[in-house]
Amino acid sequence: MKTYTKQQLTFEQFLEQCPEEGLYELVDGEIAQVRATRNHDVNQNVLKWLTFSLLTVL
Repeated sequence: MKTYTKQQLTFEQFLEQCPEEGLYELVDGEIAQVRATRNHDVNQNVLKWLTFSLLTVL
């Protein structure tokens, strides 16, 4: 029985093959898309609110 393993990308290959649009990273030799989590969106909204609140007080 033969087993085949997928060849992992090198960093140079990642740079050549990575799509232009979106945010991607090299994970275990494969290109993986980075997606924002819900927590990230919530944190971003809180940060916007805090910044606005501080600017209106000053």
